[in-house]
Amino acid sequence: MLESLSPDNFSRIIIIFLFQEILPGFIQVEAVLNDLSLHPIVRHENSLALDPAQEVRETCELALSRIEELKNTSPSKSSPFLSVDPAAPASCSSVQELREVLLNEGNSMYERYAALFALRNLGGEEAISAIIESLGANSALLRPEVIPRLYFQLPLVLMDDSWQVDQMLLAALYFPFSSGHKNWVLCIAWSPDGKHLVSGSKAGELQCWDPQTGKPSGNPLIGHKKWITGISWEPVHLNAPCRRFVSASKDGDARIWDASLRKCVMCLTGHTLAITCVKWGGDGVIYTGSQDCTIKMWETSQGKLIRELKGHGHWVNSLALSTEYVLRTGAYDHTCKQYSSPEEMKKVALERYKKTKGNGPERLVSGSDDFTMFLWEPSVSKHPKTRMTGHQHLVNHVYFSPDGQWIASASFDKSVKLWNGITGKFVAAFRGHVGPVYQISWSADSRLLLSGSKDSTLKIWDIRTQKLKQDLPGHADEVFAVDWSPDGEKVASGGRDRVLKLWMG
Repeated sequence: MLESLSPDNFSRIIIIFLFQEILPGFIQVEAVLNDLSLHPIVRHENSLALDPAQEVRETCELALSRIEELKNTSPSKSSPFLSVDPAAPASCSSVQELREVLLNEGNSMYERYAALFALRNLGGEEAISAIIESLGANSALLRPEVIPRLYFQLPLVLMDDSWQVDQMLLAALYFPFSSGHKNWVLCIAWSPDGKHLVSGSKAGELQCWDPQTGKPSGNPLIGHKKWITGISWEPVHLNAPCRRFVSASKDGDARIWDASLRKCVMCLTGHTLAITCVKWGGDGVIYTGSQDCTIKMWETSQGKLIRELKGHGHWVNSLALSTEYVLRTGAYDHTCKQYSSPEEMKKVALERYKKTKGNGPERLVSGSDDFTMFLWEPSVSKHPKTRMTGHQHLVNHVYFSPDGQWIASASFDKSVKLWNGITGKFVAAFRGHVGPVYQISWSADSRLLLSGSKDSTLKIWDIRTQKLKQDLPGHADEVFAVDWSPDGEKVASGGRDRVLKLWMG
């Protein structure tokens, strides 16, 4: 194998894989750097190989073992994954033995990698638990290598209370849902009954997934001409089981899709610029916010425009409904009760919706690039109930508390503000971030508020004391997305460092 490589390619292998090492019978890395006859990129990569970093040393150790193995064996074709593994999976089929090899830091990197890939191929809760344990490995390569090997079943393992974690950080998660998108995934949404998952990409495609298998439910749904900016499901109390969802796009259209029929059943057109956000309300109305500074209301039987809400002087960035929490969770609450039929689920979801909504109309809040927010009762009037001012920069995200009593807003002015969810009156400002605040999320009991910022931190705010309760550093770069699990036990965050973190405490 090695003899068939061209001089340049062979030199590249040496450079990438070796750390001041000499392969038997071949040249030293420093000699490659000084050989002016070689391609410049080869000599450039040589400088990377001379780096004394732990990552380079461990990569070299792996490479030497892999090269030695490939000299004596042919590459395996049995892996079910579309990846290039730096070590062949170990032949042992005992999860316990593989776990011991993986966690033993006295073993070579190659042996531990071989155990890792064997556990990956085996799958199942026991194997996944073993992989999770190696997240604490004292290795520059092994810990980040573990992340892409975790199966989509990982959340089931995390629900096991017997699994002990170190402080608050549970795991950095990566869900390898086989294939489906060919461009960035920009948004994702679960159906309220938990049966469907749909994601939208920069290519303008939507992909439905089977949450039980992690595989695509058919081909991507095509119709939008530009990237997807938002997804919202029809509430389960209106239609069970869940079938329909609405997507919004940079192309200025919103489309209603039937997940069972796998086709677009309605196109909502009327905005003159990109749609930035979309919500499917509990009364069956769809709300779309746009860069044309308007919010439009649509009925969903024929897709007709009901009403247009005007008032903002710049782009509408975010929308939130006072009933959003129960719309998102449907019939499910902290009891984790299972339902025998869609009709039973629909009935319970309707009861929860009515309780949260109360006797008044469903409320809507909007946040804009014009630094302001508006509180609306859109079923009653096309005029805003309250204009909410105080932010010194664009409002990036707005969110009602689960009980509908509070509104939180996140802004590029580095602050999070709290407002009365009924009247829209200002209550408090939470300051502590040193960069723009991108997103916020509420705990299920409405007592705590989570914020994620450009400053790479998450912060938890106590609504009762109106003070910072906990600071969560850990990301290496900007935190773009945060969410609180409906059971209130876990927090998820994702950011520019391309890591999804799960926290508990």
